[in-house]
Amino acid sequence: LDVIRRSNDCEYIVKFHGYLITYGNLYICMELMATCLERLIKRLNTGFPIAVIGKIAVSVIKGLNYLKEQHAYTMSIGCVAYLAPERISVRQPYDVRSDVWSFGLTLFYLTTGTFPYENDNLLALMIRICQDPPPILNNELFPLELCEFIRLCLQKDPNYRPRYRELSQQIFYREHVNNEFNVADWLANNDDIILEYSTIPSPLP
Repeated sequence: LDVIRRSNDCEYIVKFHGYLITYGNLYICMELMATCLERLIKRLNTGFPIAVIGKIAVSVIKGLNYLKEQHAYTMSIGCVAYLAPERISVRQPYDVRSDVWSFGLTLFYLTTGTFPYENDNLLALMIRICQDPPPILNNELFPLELCEFIRLCLQKDPNYRPRYRELSQQIFYREHVNNEFNVADWLANNDDIILEYSTIPSPLP
């Protein structure tokens, strides 16, 4: 709550408007988004266009790097399906490169429309993350620069996994950081993928 309260100066983080505390509950009031990526993935029934993935990647890296530089906090929590192998293994140290793994899985999901670790059994899921080879994109179906970008994010050994500064030097990032493609316009011009929203209340990154 303290971090999100002090992050309103970053354009890549959803704005915080306040909070309400009731008996046993904390409600955080955030900026209204036009839709969510999960909803769009299900509606599209495929991955996102590469230009959209590129703008999302740039925005997320800038947002994560802002949090690291301005409000560095470390917590041992998170969604198990997105946890890096070193966060599942007992007593393994971790840093921002663990978030890079989660980021890589997110990009893989947005690119293919399929999450690579589908499993209802929590223990089996954790074993797969730690023991299976990392997910890789087919470079015959997707741009080589994106495949390499995600491959770097999904290095099993965190010592070989890049931090945010190194990611921002990759070809895929540099191709999209100054790209003027507008995600909000893309969403607004594709009425068939918008569910209950007829207008876009605020621009997406």
